[in-house]
Amino acid sequence: MRSEKIVLIEDHAFYRNRIGTSLTSQGYIVAHHAQLDRLDEVIQLETPYLLIVGTLLTGSDPYLPMKYCQACYPWLPVLVLLERDQPIEPMERIAALQQGCTDLLLKRVDRLELLLQRVHDLLRPGSRVDRHALLTAYAQELPPAI
Repeated sequence: MRSEKIVLIEDHAFYRNRIGTSLTSQGYIVAHHAQLDRLDEVIQLETPYLLIVGTLLTGSDPYLPMKYCQACYPWLPVLVLLERDQPIEPMERIAALQQGCTDLLLKRVDRLELLLQRVHDLLRPGSRVDRHALLTAYAQELPPAI
């Protein structure tokens, strides 16, 4: 089985660990980073197959990093995870795709299987999430029972 490298940029340690563990359980190599500030350097150093950005998109142009990726690394899919309660509206998704995102998903730990399936769809079309490996990875994260 091939092991594609994914760069995960996530500022929240809990999400970074949980998403990273989930991706690793599926055979992906995950490079964790906490900030978007050195994006070009990270992409050149890691040479990923996929970039997952889970940081809060704020500022005057929150999609500037995605525009940059689209301009400089058009081969690199960028999956953006939004942390919020409201669903993603169709027009918002279209706008994000026009700004350089490959896809836009909600950041939810109770729906990681959806994220994993989307990653598979991008990198391993036709494959399915290995639920047994995912559950085993989660079980290893749990502290031992007293």
